[in-house]
This record gives sequence, structure tokens and C-alpha cells, in this order.
Amino acid sequence: MMKLLDSDPENQKTAQQAVDQPVPRHDDELIHALSRFVEPIGYRIIHVEVQNSRQKSLKIFIDHQESLPGRAIGIEDCAKVSRALDEPLDTDPELQRLFHGSFELEVSSPGMDRPLRTARDFIEFSGHRVRIHTFRPLTAGECGNLAYHQKNPKQKHFLGKLLGFHQNNVEITLTQEEKKEKKKVHSKKKSKSEVNGATSQEESKSEEGRITIPLQLISKANLEPEFSFEESEERE
Repeated sequence: MMKLLDSDPENQKTAQQAVDQPVPRHDDELIHALSRFVEPIGYRIIHVEVQNSRQKSLKIFIDHQESLPGRAIGIEDCAKVSRALDEPLDTDPELQRLFHGSFELEVSSPGMDRPLRTARDFIEFSGHRVRIHTFRPLTAGECGNLAYHQKNPKQKHFLGKLLGFHQNNVEITLTQEEKKEKKKVHSKKKSKSEVNGATSQEESKSEEGRITIPLQLISKANLEPEFSFEESEERE
């Protein structure tokens, strides 16, 4: 079958921009609608999951509006949010448009692999390890690191340390050590001389793996739980 190609550069540019833009997310719209009933009682919605299997379900992850050290989401918090949403989910026109029919509602804490969705999330958890997935591979300009992009032009999954959020971009550092960290089951202790000798190499690798990711291109992001095998070995 023959395909007709549009030779107009402007039309080609517009078509490419349409491909590059992620599809508007239904869960963002749903979070916005649900937040009208959750925020007044002191909570915020971190993430939602909709399952359309035999038993349709809506799972909502919540946190406190104001984050305080040592304060976590408990069973009573989940119960309060569940009660606040019971009636609106059955009667509110906007929620009925987005999510209708019989379903099972579940309200939960964010968990160790907490989802990251907003600028506030990426700022609040700066310094933590994260796992990020993008809708498509980044361009060299979006990545902000030409050398890294040339080596990894098709990468859509990233694991590294979250540096922060700047000008609508998430900043992270990826190194070979960070990528391999999860595959290690046991780690051997290094001598002081080995550690000191590797310091300059670690710093250069860290700079090489420093990239930016536009927030609008992130399809999914979560905190990466950190487990220290060295600490458990020392306790034994």
C-alpha cells in the first residue's frame, strides 16, 4: 500500500510535536476531582490505581497535607478518607463521569515505594533513590547531558539519586554502581585505601550520569526502597 507523505515542513513539525506530547492522563483528572473532598479534612492524594477486571476497583494512596517527621498514615486516616468519599463517589456528577458503576474502594498509605507525581513530591524527596519511567526516550536537549545521551539514546527507564526539581525538570544522578545496586545480594567491605583511591572515579561517573527529565514526560516514578546488607551483616 502506498502512503502519501506531507512535504510541508511546518506540517511535519506539527505532526512530530503531536507524537512527542504524552497523552493526557485520566488518573490526574480523577485525582483532581477526588481532592475536592479529601483536602478539606487534611489529606492529599498521592496516586490512584483503577482496575477494570471482573471486580472493578479504585485504589487511592494518601498522605497528610502537612508532612511532619515521624507522622505516617495509619488505619484511622484511611478510614476517614474512605468515609469522606463514600457519598461523593455515588452522587457527584464529575466523579460519576470519570468513574461510574459498582466498584470496590481501597484507601492506602503510600508505602516504601511511594509514587512520585508532582513537583512537590520530587522536591520533598530530594536525596532519595528513585526509579523513573518515561513515555518515550529523551532527546539530547531534554536529557541535558550529551555524552550520556549518545551512549543511551533509547533509554526510558532510569534508576538513580534524586537531586531535585528545577524549571519543570526532575534532576537525577545515575551511575553504573547505582544501576547494579539492586542486583547485589551481598557486598564485600572495602579497605580504606580502596575507597580513597576510587573517590575521584566515583565523582566523575556521578557527573557523567547527571541528567534532567521533563516532568510531563514521566509516565511513572517511585521511590526505590533502600536496604543495607552491610548493616545486617554487622548486626549478626
